[in-house]
Amino acid sequence: MIPVEEMSSKQKDEWPCQLDYQFVLHSACQRLDDVLRENKWKAPGASGMDACWVGFLCLSDNLRAYGYVTTNTRYIALIEDSIENIQLQKARNSELCVLMANAHRFYTESLLNPFASLHSKITSKRFESNVTSLVNDFNGYGR
Repeated sequence: MIPVEEMSSKQKDEWPCQLDYQFVLHSACQRLDDVLRENKWKAPGASGMDACWVGFLCLSDNLRAYGYVTTNTRYIALIEDSIENIQLQKARNSELCVLMANAHRFYTESLLNPFASLHSKITSKRFESNVTSLVNDFNGYGR
C-alpha cells in the first residue's frame, strides 16, 4: 500500500475512490492524527488486537470511519450503515475490530512474501480472497 501523498499521477488516476469517500477519508486521517497525538486512544491494559483498535473516528451522512493502528501502518475503514440501535452498533464495532486485526494479519503475510514487490499494489490472489471473505462475512454474505 502506498500513502496517497506518495502516489504518482498515474496511480491516482487508477484509484477508484469517489469524491465523497475521499472527503471522509481525509477527515478520518486528520482525526486519527489528532487522536494519536493526544495519546489517549489506548485503553489501560489493552493487549492483542484491542491494543491497536482506535475505534470510531468520525461520521459523515451515512458513513462511519474507524481506525486501527499498528507500529508502521494505519488502517481506516469506512462503513456505510444507518444502525440506530446502540447495542447493535457496539456489536458491529467489535466485529470490525476483529476484521481489521485479520486484515492486518493478511497484509503482514503478503509483505513477508519474498517474491512480492515492496511499495507496489498488492496483487496476491490469496490476499484478495482472504480480505474479500472477511468483508463478506462482516456484511453478512457468508452467514
